[in-house]
Amino acid sequence: MAPTAELAMSHTAQLVSHISLLGFAINWKKSFLTPSQQAVYLGIQLDSSIMRAKLTALRQDAIRAALQRCQALQRCQALQRCQALQSVTVLSVMHLLGLMSAAHVVVPLSLLHMRLIQRWFARLRVDPRRHKRRLVTIPLSVKPNLDYWESPQVMRHGVPMGRSTNSHINVLELSTVLLVLNHFAPLIRGRDVLIRTDNQTTAAYINRQGGVRSAYLLREATELWLWAHTNLRSMRTLHIPGILKGADLMSRGGPRDGEWRLHPDIVQQIWSMFGRAEVDLFASRENTHCPLWFSLRTQDEPPLGVDAFAHRPWPQTLLYAFPPVPLIPFVLSRVRAEKLSVILISPGTMTR
Repeated sequence: MAPTAELAMSHTAQLVSHISLLGFAINWKKSFLTPSQQAVYLGIQLDSSIMRAKLTALRQDAIRAALQRCQALQRCQALQRCQALQSVTVLSVMHLLGLMSAAHVVVPLSLLHMRLIQRWFARLRVDPRRHKRRLVTIPLSVKPNLDYWESPQVMRHGVPMGRSTNSHINVLELSTVLLVLNHFAPLIRGRDVLIRTDNQTTAAYINRQGGVRSAYLLREATELWLWAHTNLRSMRTLHIPGILKGADLMSRGGPRDGEWRLHPDIVQQIWSMFGRAEVDLFASRENTHCPLWFSLRTQDEPPLGVDAFAHRPWPQTLLYAFPPVPLIPFVLSRVRAEKLSVILISPGTMTR
């Protein structure tokens, strides 16, 4: 990490002195104190000049030799097709799998191309100590895995070194919004679009048209808004707390919001005071109090459809709503805009 070899040697001397004072014993035989941009560790060559890691030539040769012991076709009898590769000892197979496992960090898709061999070997149910000299016949079904590892390009390719560049979850959430809008573009073009998300950052970066804390999020928001300006009449976002989502509730061990309802006796008292509602805005097949209802679950096959907010207008009749608390303002706004009547169940109040 030092800019010069001389400074790297000075840093090394300081480190050796410090850890020695702390009482640590240095293994000099396994240490290399001369500054270098290439190093070999456990059969892997690390090259910081090109930031790449790959198998050493010696480790490649070792794997290739182990492969050759397993790849030779058995002699086939006349008029019979070969059904297997070489017969080898259990120890040879374990040796090959061990070399593959040790190399997987620098061989692309290496674990994927071990699975056929591992599945076959596991089905043999051999004891690695008592049966290590037993002969086993390698089936042709594992040949694709062996061929992959025998490829010189695969063995020499290596992998890049450095920090992982996976996108933050907030960036992924925001980019997903654009993917969804693009998918439904023929249905929503020229319309007003409301995006509902349980990610607060996504909601903020859309409603505020970007932000200053993250360049990556600003880039995603810019691409999203430029697309929306061309394709939509308007766009805004509503944050839905994760606790209101069915999947999140189940993961927390609690019941879904759709499973809560008032006791039927209480509902009958409400009907006698305000009239009988005909439409339940937030219900399921198991808990609805009305003959017509919306649900959040497709499997309920609700008569009025899935998600009341996704439908416009609402029926011009007496409505019943027992929504999650954060949705109450949106229910009232919708009722006011469409001049509807609703029996709303909310904390501490009961209004029509």
